[in-house]
Amino acid sequence: MERFYRPLVTLLCLCLVAVKSEYCRVRSNNNLSDVAYRQTTCTLCYNYLVKSHDKPQFRSSPAAEGICLNHTRRNEIVCPTYDNQTTVDYVCSTLSTSKCVQWTACCVSAWECCLSHKQENTSRRAAVGQCPGTWDGWLCWDRSPAGSVISQACPSFLKYSSADARAVKNCTKGGTWWSDVTVGEHTDYSQCLSARSLQDKIDFFKKVTVVRISVNSVGLVLLCSSIGILLFYRQLRIQQRIKLHVHLFLSLLVRGVLELCWDVAIRYRRLEQGSQGTDDLGCKFLYIMNRFGWSAPFFWMLCEGFFLHRLLIKTFERQKTLIYYYIFGWGTPVILILVYLSIKIESSKSSPSSSTDYCWLDTASSAETGLYWIIFAPTILCLVLNLVFFINILRILIRQVRTLPSEPSNFRKALKATFILIPLFGLHQFFLIYQPTADEDGYEFFQMVGGVINNAQGIMVALIFCFLNGEVISHIKSSYDNVRLQQSIDRRRSLTSQTNTRRFSASSVNIHQNGLPYVSSFHDLNDTLKLAEKNNIPMEEIHADGMVNHGCETIETKENGHVQ
Repeated sequence: MERFYRPLVTLLCLCLVAVKSEYCRVRSNNNLSDVAYRQTTCTLCYNYLVKSHDKPQFRSSPAAEGICLNHTRRNEIVCPTYDNQTTVDYVCSTLSTSKCVQWTACCVSAWECCLSHKQENTSRRAAVGQCPGTWDGWLCWDRSPAGSVISQACPSFLKYSSADARAVKNCTKGGTWWSDVTVGEHTDYSQCLSARSLQDKIDFFKKVTVVRISVNSVGLVLLCSSIGILLFYRQLRIQQRIKLHVHLFLSLLVRGVLELCWDVAIRYRRLEQGSQGTDDLGCKFLYIMNRFGWSAPFFWMLCEGFFLHRLLIKTFERQKTLIYYYIFGWGTPVILILVYLSIKIESSKSSPSSSTDYCWLDTASSAETGLYWIIFAPTILCLVLNLVFFINILRILIRQVRTLPSEPSNFRKALKATFILIPLFGLHQFFLIYQPTADEDGYEFFQMVGGVINNAQGIMVALIFCFLNGEVISHIKSSYDNVRLQQSIDRRRSLTSQTNTRRFSASSVNIHQNGLPYVSSFHDLNDTLKLAEKNNIPMEEIHADGMVNHGCETIETKENGHVQ
């Protein structure tokens, strides 16, 4: 009989262990079924993530198994689980998009924690005195030896935690997690929620914003000056490539102005005051216009690339009109923004949570990410096409250089042309396509460098295609010389008038008889000769000093100044 009962008892014990392993632990609660576990963890995630400034509309309420959410106004009980889309949508309808994403991510992480602990329980038995694996509401903690202090990285949904910050949990010598008298089992998240860490992040983004504003302001001044210079000279503004340059400068100017307004009125104010309350229509209008200003230069860069590529391929065929460039350069971003705006408005109506977003800035959801591709994908296509044009243009330049290998200046010209085309075609934007997340290395470096590169394109194209352009410099120099010459003529005429008045008064010369001024330089002599010819005065009557001799004796002086 003993041989018969012993295997039976062993089998029963194994069954009990297997049954026990079907339960997952949440804080101090050990006996929750899978459904109750998912409901409880989602409720805890809601309580810990949704704070008073988020205006929560639910509070926790005991249920048959675990805890659920109770709507404070409607008095409706809802037990959300990550795999029940109806309950998720119901709760998310009261949250912002980013807060909904954080909450659902927390629910999924809790369930993954449960599955991990089940697998651990089946693979090896817990040692005596170990603290059990548990979910504390934010993070998953594995079994730990008694008397140990363990730590792990802060939850990913805490955006502004320092990369070095850690969450700490204490396993006592008795094999239980340390508990507080008031809150029960306790995990130390003080490093993750450090006010100092948050303030450091805010100060860093303030510096980035100030750098963006400074670089952008310099670019706006240079762009305005460049547009004025290119439009001032008729010899420049009638050229087709100059017309395209002007429109590219205008698109960069529009982007710069909208970016400046956004950085000053929205970005910096948000860092100073936070997202307090809902935004008015003007803020969302500025958001849409900022999207337009961001996308428009990409299409004008494509126009520049296509025009130059066509000019090299069809050298002797002149472009008849640029109207198609104008339609494409300004019309395409307008159409994309209208499509984006219409879908954005419809999604806001269908999702009540979108109406609480801070100026439509919550872009963490998959729906918003997909919507953003309406604008982002065409701009990427413009860059890819410009890269193709750039490679083909470079191939043509290299082929021309090889025809005259003995001329090193040709090679330098090819390198210079290559350097010039990079900001014109927007190829530097390829370095900004990949953006590291906040918890990755190099995030702060990318934010600072990306802010400079994004706002410095106006400076680069203004310097290269206007202020450092030989043709533009020659026109400016010519205008400067003309102004100097005119000022010199006006000054000499004024001095001549004063001198002649004194001389003619002293010598009783009849000004009306000859009308010739005093000659003080070669230019005045030339003017005097022309005036003499106009008044029919014989040339031989004019002395070298510009005075007219009407039969008077010439007074000569010696070297010592005495009259001869």
